[in-house]
Amino acid sequence: MLTSDTGKTDAVIDPKHPSIHLVIHDYGWSTTLALDWIIRGEA
Repeated sequence: MLTSDTGKTDAVIDPKHPSIHLVIHDYGWSTTLALDWIIRGEA
């Protein structure tokens, strides 16, 4: 699902896990942030 475009942010929902991964494309690098706690709503 990753693209080679830079300066672009993709919200990817993982079908295997109840989580959202934010993929930030910048300077050719891809950083993935797992935001499981937002989906689960657990404190």
